[in-house]
Amino acid sequence: MAKQRAKIGNLNMKRCAFCVHWYDPGNTVISPVKGFKDVWEYTTEVKKPCMEHNNQDRASQTVCTKFKCKL
Repeated sequence: MAKQRAKIGNLNMKRCAFCVHWYDPGNTVISPVKGFKDVWEYTTEVKKPCMEHNNQDRASQTVCTKFKCKL
């Protein structure tokens, strides 16, 4: 099954894909949307460890109260 992409224009939505604690050093899950200022897209259902949650795998679209934006 192909991974789905979702667009986000408000980084206050606190998705794990955009958080410094979510381990994706190459930012392979996120990308800017061409032609739009401050609009990003990310691949949903990707799981990576979160350093704030004892390295437990968390999905890219998960919303978290410990969010710190990496952009």
